[in-house]
Amino acid sequence: MSLKTIILSLFSGLLALKYPGRAFSGTNHPGNDISIMNDTLPFPPEAGDNLLVNLMKRDPAFFQPILSQPDTFRVQIIYTSIQRDKSGKPSLTNHRYRLNPNEYFYPASTIKLPVAILAVEKMRELGPLGINRNTCMVTRPAGERLPGHYNEPNALDGKPSIDMLIRKLFLVSDNDAYNRLYEFIGQEEINQRLQALGFPSAEIRHRLDVSISEAENRIANAIDFYGPSGNLMHQVPERRSACSFTKRSDRLGNAYYKGNDLVMEPMDFSNKNRMGLADLHETLLRLVLPETVEEHKRFRLLDEDRSFLLKVMSQFPKESVYPSYPEPDYGNGYAKFILPEDASQTRKNPIRSINKSGMAYGHLLDVAYVFDEHTGVEFFLSAIICCNRDGILNDDVYEYEETGFPFFKRLGQLLYQYERERKRPHRADFSELIFSPR
Repeated sequence: MSLKTIILSLFSGLLALKYPGRAFSGTNHPGNDISIMNDTLPFPPEAGDNLLVNLMKRDPAFFQPILSQPDTFRVQIIYTSIQRDKSGKPSLTNHRYRLNPNEYFYPASTIKLPVAILAVEKMRELGPLGINRNTCMVTRPAGERLPGHYNEPNALDGKPSIDMLIRKLFLVSDNDAYNRLYEFIGQEEINQRLQALGFPSAEIRHRLDVSISEAENRIANAIDFYGPSGNLMHQVPERRSACSFTKRSDRLGNAYYKGNDLVMEPMDFSNKNRMGLADLHETLLRLVLPETVEEHKRFRLLDEDRSFLLKVMSQFPKESVYPSYPEPDYGNGYAKFILPEDASQTRKNPIRSINKSGMAYGHLLDVAYVFDEHTGVEFFLSAIICCNRDGILNDDVYEYEETGFPFFKRLGQLLYQYERERKRPHRADFSELIFSPR
C-alpha cells in the first residue's frame, strides 16, 4: 500500500469518526438545536393535507383541469415552510399533495444535485494531497464509447476542474458535466453513499444523454489530477461497479418510439435512474439547512464547500463570467422553473431559487429553495408534473410550454404570496447565499 493511500485512508477515517456525515461548521450549525413540526420526510404513500389543495383553489380556472386528471398529469408536490426564532433557529412544517413513493417518475437532471454534492465530498477527501475544486482534473478514456476529457474551453486557463463542472451543471444543467462527476465518483460509491445517508429510493445507474450499455455505465474512467506546473498529483484508477440493484418493474406511457418504429407497449424504465421526490427534497433541505438533521445525515462538507454550492445554485446564467452564458439564450428562467416573478426579474436583488430542475420523457421537475432578501420570504418547494397527454414517449410531443412551465410558475407565485401573508417575526440572514459574480 502506498504512502498516499495510507494518508487518504487515515484522513477519511478521521472525518467519519469526528464529523460523521456533517458540515464541519462547529458552532454555526448546532445539530440538536432544532424543532421539527408537523411531519418529517419521507412521507407515507398517498399522504396529504388540505393546505396545498386550498391554495390551488384560489385559481381554479388554472389548476382544476390539471388536478382533476391525476392519472394524466401525475402531479406530486412537497412544500416546507420555515419559521425562525430570534436566534435564527429554523422550525420546519411540511405539506404535501399526492406524494406517492410507489409511483415512478423519471428524475431526469434532478439527480445531478446529489451527484454534485458527493463530488465535492470526494474532492474534500483528497485535500491532504493538495487537491481542491480548482485543481486540473483530466479524465482518461475507458473505451471507444467512454471518451476522455482533457480541456475546458469555458475556463479561464482552459483546464478542466471540479469547480468548472459544477458551475456548468447547475447554471445550465450541462449533461457532460454530470457525466464527468459520475465518472469521478463512480457508480458504486455514489449509490453506497446515498444509501448510507438514508435515501432509500436513490438508484443512480447511468450517465445522461449518451447511448451506452448497462455494463459500460458500471465503468468509471480513470482520473488524473495535475498541479499548476503540470506535475501529476494523484491518479484515480479505472473502476467497475459491483452494485447489485433491486429488481424493478417501472413502466411509463402507452407506447414509445424506438428509432423510427412505434412500439405499442409501455416503455421500460426499470434499469434507469430513480430518486423519489421526498428524497430529492430532503437532499436540498440538508444542503441548505444542515442543522435541521442529525449529524450522521449531513453531507461531509466544509463551510466553504457548502457556501460554494449554494451560491452557484442561486446564480442566473447571465451572472457567470467563467463559464459565460449570455442572454437571450440563457435567461433568468433557464433551468429554474419555480420562480414567483417573471423570468426578467429586473430589480437589483431579485427573488432567488437555489434549485435543480429536470426535463425528460414528458416529465418536468423542480426541487427548489426560494428566498427573497427584500421580504424575508423563504420556503422549499418541490414538484413534478407529467406533460404527455398522448402517452407516447420519445415522440418529442410534450406539453412543456402549454402546461408544465405555466404550472410551475403559477405554483411558485401561489406559495410566494402565501408566504408574504404569513406572519414572520424573525427573518433569516441570507448573506451566505448571495453570490459573487464570476
